[in-house]
This record gives sequence, C-alpha cells and structure tokens, in this order.
Amino acid sequence: MVNQRFHNFKLAVTSLVSAAVLFSAAPLMAEDSSSDSDWKYSASIYMWGPSINIDTPPGREVEIPFYQILNDLKMTFMADISMSNDEWSFMTDVIYMKLRQDNIHDPKTPRGEIADFSSSVQMKSWIVSPTAGYAIYNQDNTRVEVFGGLRYLWLDLGVQIDSRGTPIFDESASEGFWDGIFGFRTRIGINDKWFVPASVDVGGGQSKNTWQFLTGVGYDWGKFNTSLTYRYLSWKFNDVPATEKLIIKGPLINFNIKF
Repeated sequence: MVNQRFHNFKLAVTSLVSAAVLFSAAPLMAEDSSSDSDWKYSASIYMWGPSINIDTPPGREVEIPFYQILNDLKMTFMADISMSNDEWSFMTDVIYMKLRQDNIHDPKTPRGEIADFSSSVQMKSWIVSPTAGYAIYNQDNTRVEVFGGLRYLWLDLGVQIDSRGTPIFDESASEGFWDGIFGFRTRIGINDKWFVPASVDVGGGQSKNTWQFLTGVGYDWGKFNTSLTYRYLSWKFNDVPATEKLIIKGPLINFNIKF
C-alpha cells in the first residue's frame, strides 16, 4: 500500500514536471518577437467551497456537505499557473485535499430510512490538470479557446456505511487515474472591468469518464483580478471497490495575479 501510494504520488509530480517543460518550451512556438506574440503570465490561488458526493458500488450515495468538509479538512492546496499570447495558452491546475468525515445521526432528525444510516469517509486526493489551448476568437475583450490536455486524479479513499450500528459497507482504495480531456474555455468581457469566465471539458481514459463545468463573474483590478464561479467536477470509475462515482461541486473564489 505504501509503495502504491508513493508510486501514485510520483505520477502527480511527473505531471507537474511535464507541465513545467511545456511552459518552458511554449515561447518557442511564437514565430516572431513583436508585441502581438509576447507571453503573459499569471498565477492563482483559489478557495473552493464544495460538497462531495460519493456513489458506492451497492448503490448508496454518501454526501459530505461543505460545512462538514470545512470542519474535518486536515489540509488543502488549490492553485493554477498559466501563460498565453494572442494564439496559444498553457495552464496547469493543482488541487490537494485531505479530510476525514464522520456522519453521525442527528437525534432531531425524524426517524426514517435515511436517518437510519451513518457513514464515515477518509479521503486524500491530488487533482493535476495540465492543458494547452488555442484561441479561435480573441478580440473585443473576449477570448474563446479550444483546449486539450490531461487530468490526473490520485485518490486514497475509505468509505464505511452502517445501518443502525450494523456495518453494511466497508471498502477502501488507493489508485491513480490518467484521463485525456478536451474542451472549450472563454473569458467574455462585459466591459473594461467586468468579465464572465467559463470552461467545459469532457474526457476519459483510466477512469470510465470525467467532465467539468465552470462559470461565474469576475472583476479586473489591473494587476490582479478576482472572480466568483461555480465549479462542477465529476468522475465515473470501473472496478474501484470504494466508489463508482465521485462528484466535487460548489462555489469558488479565485484570486489571480498577472506578471
């Protein structure tokens, strides 16, 4: 188990190194040195307030609302880096989460089928997404890109479900999943300051499938910008003992600096 975790962690590090290589090589794609081909760089740290839904193989759903994640979160890191010119863009998004959640029956909740179940979840995950994009429209303060890349998920997950004190499900898994992804992303300028960011992608590979959607509103302060968005990220799996489906969804506040 330790060797497997170390192996999966090395895969995550490898994806970061690959992204760094792409970033260092990207300026070679600019064929001229005019201002139109100048590369612009930015980095973001963001706070995602998601709920997490886990569908287990017996067909029961475990939901961890954000307030419980906030209480039980042991460690997290969320950031992205990007570079772009008039045509090309390169971005790497990195998320790490470590949490433990125990869902104890609330005696104030009316007795019933749902209230009769309690669950416990232990979860650690890396989500690393290096992508490259090409602008199919870039004028009038609006940019639309088609992009492709990879999404790597390392998931160390344990799920236990009890029914009135009797264990009915107890599984764990530690696996890594590489998926190719393809999608569109845009930044639509409302005026010189306000903008609408949006992104959608789909893919698959070692997972059955994965897809993501994000949209919201942002404000450009000059050297930095902030945005408030809603992000939905999903995977379906084959032959993973602890889960058949994982969904992470919720509001996100992003702080981006340009340099």
